[in-house]
Amino acid sequence: MTATRTRSQIGRSSRNKGTAFERAVANAIRPWYPNVKRSRDNGSAQTVDTGDLAGTPIFWSLKDVKAAQTEPPALIDGWLHEAVVKAGGAIPLLVIKRAGHSDPLMAHCWLRISDVALLLDADGRTAFLAGHAPVRMQLRHALDLLAVAGYAVAPA
Repeated sequence: MTATRTRSQIGRSSRNKGTAFERAVANAIRPWYPNVKRSRDNGSAQTVDTGDLAGTPIFWSLKDVKAAQTEPPALIDGWLHEAVVKAGGAIPLLVIKRAGHSDPLMAHCWLRISDVALLLDADGRTAFLAGHAPVRMQLRHALDLLAVAGYAVAPA
């Protein structure tokens, strides 16, 4: 017989899972962002949401949610749109933990195609493309792209 969990226990478990993923990502991206840390400003009545990680020029939205494993387009679009709105001009990254992968750098990273074009055009190599279509890549590849564009340091 299985014990029934209360709403409080389910909520606590979800928060703990999210916190663990935030810590794991912060530790994994430290070679690119030496000053990265978990953010405490998550949009309460007194503060503005600064994303899940602080100490970088990027707006980070991190998700460790079972529903995201099937990646329903409306769910991804909604989360990415929310990140864009909250980013306030910064490049928004939506990072979703992948089931079966403990390495945070293997997480799926979503950003808009216009932001990818902006990063590629940072050194004048490509023409700017407008658009809001989502693009998915592994977080490790997004970090390399950010480093080439000058938004992160290249790890040694």
